[in-house]
Amino acid sequence: MDRTAQSLDVHGAIVVGVDTSPAGRQAAAWAAQQAELEGRRLVLVRTTGPAEGEAVVADVVEQLRHTHQHLPIDSAVVAEDAVAELRRLAQDAHLVVIGSDGHGLSPHGTPWQVGPRVVRTAAHPVVVVPRLTHIDRQGVLVGADLTARSGPVLRFAYEMAALRRLPLLVMHVARETASARVEDARRALAETVSGLGEQFPDVAVRLEVTHGWPTGRLLQESPQMHLLVIGQHHKPGAFDAALGHVRSGMVSRAECPVAVVPIGSDAVALA
Repeated sequence: MDRTAQSLDVHGAIVVGVDTSPAGRQAAAWAAQQAELEGRRLVLVRTTGPAEGEAVVADVVEQLRHTHQHLPIDSAVVAEDAVAELRRLAQDAHLVVIGSDGHGLSPHGTPWQVGPRVVRTAAHPVVVVPRLTHIDRQGVLVGADLTARSGPVLRFAYEMAALRRLPLLVMHVARETASARVEDARRALAETVSGLGEQFPDVAVRLEVTHGWPTGRLLQESPQMHLLVIGQHHKPGAFDAALGHVRSGMVSRAECPVAVVPIGSDAVALA
Protein backbone atom coordinates (compact mmCIF):
# COMPACT_ATOMS: atom_id res chain seq x y z
CA MET A 1 0.00 0.00 0.00
CA ASP A 2 1.36 3.40 -0.96
CA ARG A 3 1.78 5.83 1.93
CA THR A 4 2.45 9.14 0.20
CA ALA A 5 0.56 11.24 -2.31
CA GLN A 6 3.76 11.79 -4.32
CA SER A 7 4.23 8.06 -4.95
CA LEU A 8 0.65 7.49 -6.06
CA ASP A 9 0.34 6.90 -9.82
CA VAL A 10 -3.23 7.36 -11.04
CA HIS A 11 -2.66 7.99 -14.75
CA GLY A 12 -5.39 6.23 -16.71
CA ALA A 13 -6.90 4.78 -13.53
CA ILE A 14 -10.29 5.11 -11.89
CA VAL A 15 -9.82 6.68 -8.45
CA VAL A 16 -12.37 6.32 -5.67
CA GLY A 17 -12.37 8.20 -2.37
CA VAL A 18 -12.87 5.71 0.45
CA ASP A 19 -14.85 6.20 3.66
CA THR A 20 -17.05 4.14 5.97
CA SER A 21 -20.44 5.63 5.11
CA PRO A 22 -23.01 3.60 3.11
CA ALA A 23 -22.58 6.01 0.22
CA GLY A 24 -18.81 5.58 0.40
CA ARG A 25 -19.14 1.80 0.19
CA GLN A 26 -21.50 2.09 -2.74
CA ALA A 27 -19.14 4.51 -4.47
CA ALA A 28 -16.33 1.94 -4.19
CA ALA A 29 -18.58 -0.77 -5.63
CA TRP A 30 -19.68 1.52 -8.48
CA ALA A 31 -16.07 2.44 -9.28
CA ALA A 32 -14.96 -1.20 -9.25
CA GLN A 33 -17.70 -2.16 -11.69
CA GLN A 34 -16.75 0.74 -13.97
CA ALA A 35 -13.05 -0.16 -13.84
CA GLU A 36 -13.86 -3.75 -14.75
CA LEU A 37 -16.09 -2.68 -17.65
CA GLU A 38 -13.36 -0.42 -19.04
CA GLY A 39 -10.43 -2.70 -18.29
CA ARG A 40 -8.77 -0.09 -16.08
CA ARG A 41 -6.91 -0.11 -12.79
CA LEU A 42 -8.81 0.89 -9.65
CA VAL A 43 -7.10 3.10 -7.06
CA LEU A 44 -8.64 3.49 -3.60
CA VAL A 45 -7.66 6.64 -1.69
CA ARG A 46 -8.31 7.46 1.96
CA THR A 47 -7.53 11.05 2.98
CA THR A 48 -7.21 10.64 6.75
CA GLY A 49 -4.49 9.42 9.12
CA PRO A 50 -2.62 6.17 8.42
CA ALA A 51 -3.62 3.91 11.33
CA GLU A 52 -7.41 4.12 11.03
CA GLY A 53 -7.23 4.80 7.30
CA GLU A 54 -5.28 1.66 6.45
CA ALA A 55 -7.80 -0.54 8.23
CA VAL A 56 -10.68 1.07 6.34
CA VAL A 57 -8.98 0.71 2.96
CA ALA A 58 -7.95 -2.89 3.63
CA ASP A 59 -11.54 -3.77 4.49
CA VAL A 60 -12.87 -2.22 1.27
CA VAL A 61 -10.21 -3.92 -0.84
CA GLU A 62 -11.09 -7.29 0.67
CA GLN A 63 -14.77 -6.81 -0.12
CA LEU A 64 -14.10 -5.76 -3.71
CA ARG A 65 -11.82 -8.71 -4.38
CA HIS A 66 -14.69 -11.08 -3.63
CA THR A 67 -16.76 -9.63 -6.48
CA HIS A 68 -13.97 -8.48 -8.84
CA GLN A 69 -11.30 -11.15 -8.50
CA HIS A 70 -9.27 -10.15 -11.57
CA LEU A 71 -9.48 -6.38 -11.16
CA PRO A 72 -6.09 -4.68 -10.50
CA ILE A 73 -6.52 -2.65 -7.31
CA ASP A 74 -4.06 -0.21 -5.75
CA SER A 75 -4.60 1.83 -2.61
CA ALA A 76 -3.16 4.68 -0.60
CA VAL A 77 -3.74 6.52 2.66
CA VAL A 78 -2.68 10.18 2.55
CA ALA A 79 -2.74 12.80 5.30
CA GLU A 80 -4.03 15.55 3.04
CA ASP A 81 -7.07 17.79 2.81
CA ALA A 82 -9.74 15.75 1.02
CA VAL A 83 -10.74 18.51 -1.42
CA ALA A 84 -7.19 19.43 -2.38
CA GLU A 85 -6.02 15.84 -2.77
CA LEU A 86 -8.97 14.63 -4.82
CA ARG A 87 -8.73 17.70 -7.04
CA ARG A 88 -5.07 16.94 -7.61
CA LEU A 89 -5.75 13.32 -8.45
CA ALA A 90 -8.55 14.35 -10.79
CA GLN A 91 -5.98 16.11 -12.98
CA ASP A 92 -4.40 12.77 -13.94
CA ALA A 93 -6.99 10.09 -13.23
CA HIS A 94 -9.27 8.85 -15.98
CA LEU A 95 -12.26 9.16 -13.66
CA VAL A 96 -12.78 10.05 -9.97
CA VAL A 97 -15.63 8.56 -7.93
CA ILE A 98 -16.79 9.95 -4.57
CA GLY A 99 -19.61 9.00 -2.22
CA SER A 100 -22.04 11.61 -0.88
CA ASP A 101 -24.62 11.40 1.86
CA GLY A 102 -26.13 14.79 0.96
CA HIS A 103 -25.34 16.39 4.32
CA GLY A 104 -23.33 19.33 3.03
CA LEU A 105 -19.66 20.15 2.68
CA SER A 106 -16.62 20.12 4.91
CA PRO A 107 -13.17 21.39 3.89
CA HIS A 108 -11.33 18.76 5.91
CA GLY A 109 -13.83 15.91 6.02
CA THR A 110 -13.98 12.51 4.39
CA PRO A 111 -14.44 12.24 0.59
CA TRP A 112 -18.22 11.86 0.73
CA GLN A 113 -18.46 15.35 2.24
CA VAL A 114 -16.45 17.11 -0.46
CA GLY A 115 -17.71 15.71 -3.77
CA PRO A 116 -19.62 18.83 -4.88
CA ARG A 117 -16.50 20.95 -4.35
CA VAL A 118 -14.24 18.63 -6.30
CA VAL A 119 -16.46 18.53 -9.39
CA ARG A 120 -16.31 22.28 -10.02
CA THR A 121 -12.67 22.33 -11.16
CA ALA A 122 -11.79 18.74 -12.08
CA ALA A 123 -10.10 18.29 -15.46
CA HIS A 124 -11.63 14.84 -15.93
CA PRO A 125 -15.10 13.47 -15.20
CA VAL A 126 -16.13 12.99 -11.56
CA VAL A 127 -18.96 10.70 -10.45
CA VAL A 128 -20.67 11.41 -7.12
CA VAL A 129 -22.58 8.43 -5.72
CA PRO A 130 -25.31 8.94 -3.10
CA ARG A 131 -26.68 6.35 -0.73
CA LEU A 132 -28.76 4.22 -3.11
CA THR A 133 -31.91 2.25 -2.46
CA HIS A 134 -32.69 -0.84 -4.48
CA ILE A 135 -35.42 0.34 -6.83
CA ASP A 136 -36.16 -0.26 -10.48
CA ARG A 137 -34.02 2.14 -12.52
CA GLN A 138 -34.35 2.96 -16.19
CA GLY A 139 -30.98 3.91 -17.65
CA VAL A 140 -28.77 6.96 -18.18
CA LEU A 141 -30.11 10.53 -18.23
CA VAL A 142 -28.12 13.39 -19.76
CA GLY A 143 -29.02 17.06 -19.80
CA ALA A 144 -28.39 18.67 -23.20
CA ASP A 145 -27.96 22.43 -23.62
CA LEU A 146 -27.93 22.30 -27.47
CA THR A 147 -24.55 24.00 -27.85
CA ALA A 148 -21.27 22.69 -29.25
CA ARG A 149 -19.74 22.64 -25.77
CA SER A 150 -22.15 19.88 -24.71
CA GLY A 151 -20.30 17.44 -26.98
CA PRO A 152 -18.10 15.88 -24.25
CA VAL A 153 -21.11 15.60 -21.92
CA LEU A 154 -23.25 13.82 -24.51
CA ARG A 155 -20.41 11.54 -25.60
CA PHE A 156 -19.76 10.54 -21.99
CA ALA A 157 -23.44 9.67 -21.57
CA TYR A 158 -23.49 7.57 -24.74
CA GLU A 159 -20.32 5.76 -23.70
CA MET A 160 -21.70 5.01 -20.23
CA ALA A 161 -24.95 3.71 -21.71
CA ALA A 162 -23.04 1.53 -24.15
CA LEU A 163 -20.65 0.15 -21.52
CA ARG A 164 -23.42 -0.65 -19.08
CA ARG A 165 -25.91 -1.71 -21.76
CA LEU A 166 -28.53 0.75 -20.59
CA PRO A 167 -31.06 2.91 -22.45
CA LEU A 168 -30.29 6.62 -22.72
CA LEU A 169 -32.63 9.57 -22.21
CA VAL A 170 -31.32 12.83 -23.69
CA MET A 171 -33.31 15.68 -22.15
CA HIS A 172 -33.37 19.37 -22.99
CA VAL A 173 -35.21 21.51 -20.46
CA ALA A 174 -36.63 24.63 -22.14
CA ARG A 175 -37.84 27.58 -20.12
CA GLU A 176 -39.90 28.92 -23.03
CA THR A 177 -43.23 27.37 -23.96
CA ALA A 178 -43.79 28.94 -27.39
CA SER A 179 -44.48 26.13 -29.87
CA ALA A 180 -42.06 27.50 -32.49
CA ARG A 181 -39.27 27.67 -29.93
CA VAL A 182 -39.98 24.12 -28.77
CA GLU A 183 -39.89 22.82 -32.34
CA ASP A 184 -36.58 24.60 -32.90
CA ALA A 185 -35.21 22.93 -29.78
CA ARG A 186 -36.41 19.50 -30.91
CA ARG A 187 -34.72 19.87 -34.29
CA ALA A 188 -31.53 21.12 -32.66
CA LEU A 189 -31.53 18.23 -30.20
CA ALA A 190 -31.92 15.67 -33.00
CA GLU A 191 -29.09 17.30 -34.95
CA THR A 192 -26.85 17.46 -31.88
CA VAL A 193 -26.98 13.69 -31.24
CA SER A 194 -27.20 12.43 -34.83
CA GLY A 195 -23.48 11.70 -35.10
CA LEU A 196 -23.38 9.95 -31.73
CA GLY A 197 -26.31 7.78 -32.73
CA GLU A 198 -24.27 6.51 -35.67
CA GLN A 199 -21.24 5.83 -33.45
CA PHE A 200 -23.29 4.00 -30.81
CA PRO A 201 -25.94 2.13 -32.82
CA ASP A 202 -26.65 -0.36 -30.01
CA VAL A 203 -27.70 2.33 -27.51
CA ALA A 204 -31.48 2.74 -27.29
CA VAL A 205 -31.96 6.52 -27.22
CA ARG A 206 -35.01 8.64 -26.41
CA LEU A 207 -34.98 12.41 -26.99
CA GLU A 208 -37.17 14.68 -24.89
CA VAL A 209 -37.76 18.43 -24.83
CA THR A 210 -39.59 19.45 -21.68
CA HIS A 211 -40.32 22.63 -19.70
CA GLY A 212 -39.26 23.92 -16.33
CA TRP A 213 -36.08 24.72 -14.46
CA PRO A 214 -33.27 22.36 -15.53
CA THR A 215 -32.00 21.57 -12.05
CA GLY A 216 -35.47 20.76 -10.77
CA ARG A 217 -36.47 18.63 -13.75
CA LEU A 218 -33.29 16.57 -13.72
CA LEU A 219 -33.53 16.03 -9.96
CA GLN A 220 -37.13 14.97 -10.42
CA GLU A 221 -36.05 12.29 -12.89
CA SER A 222 -33.03 11.12 -10.89
CA PRO A 223 -34.71 8.57 -8.58
CA GLN A 224 -35.53 6.32 -11.53
CA MET A 225 -32.17 6.58 -13.32
CA HIS A 226 -28.93 4.62 -13.03
CA LEU A 227 -26.87 7.71 -13.80
CA LEU A 228 -27.36 11.45 -14.39
CA VAL A 229 -24.78 13.18 -16.60
CA ILE A 230 -24.29 16.96 -16.50
CA GLY A 231 -21.59 19.48 -17.46
CA GLN A 232 -19.50 21.83 -15.38
CA HIS A 233 -20.30 25.52 -14.94
CA HIS A 234 -20.69 27.73 -18.01
CA LYS A 235 -22.62 30.78 -19.11
CA PRO A 236 -26.04 30.14 -20.73
CA GLY A 237 -26.26 30.03 -24.51
CA ALA A 238 -29.14 30.60 -26.95
CA PHE A 239 -31.04 27.46 -25.98
CA ASP A 240 -29.49 27.13 -22.55
CA ALA A 241 -31.11 27.57 -19.15
CA ALA A 242 -27.97 27.23 -17.01
CA LEU A 243 -28.14 23.46 -17.40
CA GLY A 244 -24.40 23.05 -17.10
CA HIS A 245 -24.10 25.21 -13.99
CA VAL A 246 -23.11 22.65 -11.42
CA ARG A 247 -24.71 23.50 -8.10
CA SER A 248 -23.69 21.69 -4.95
CA GLY A 249 -27.37 21.07 -4.26
CA MET A 250 -27.81 19.25 -7.56
CA VAL A 251 -24.88 16.93 -6.97
CA SER A 252 -25.74 16.19 -3.34
CA ARG A 253 -29.53 15.98 -3.75
CA ALA A 254 -29.76 13.68 -6.77
CA GLU A 255 -31.08 10.21 -5.96
CA CYS A 256 -28.76 8.48 -8.41
CA PRO A 257 -25.06 8.72 -9.22
CA VAL A 258 -24.18 12.04 -10.93
CA ALA A 259 -21.38 12.32 -13.47
CA VAL A 260 -20.01 15.85 -13.88
CA VAL A 261 -18.12 16.19 -17.15
CA PRO A 262 -15.73 19.06 -18.05
CA ILE A 263 -16.92 20.95 -21.12
CA GLY A 264 -13.81 22.94 -21.99
CA SER A 265 -11.55 22.33 -24.97
CA ASP A 266 -9.33 20.09 -22.86
CA ALA A 267 -12.17 17.87 -21.64
CA VAL A 268 -11.42 14.17 -21.92
CA ALA A 269 -14.10 11.60 -22.74
CA LEU A 270 -14.05 7.95 -21.71
CA ALA A 271 -12.53 6.69 -24.99
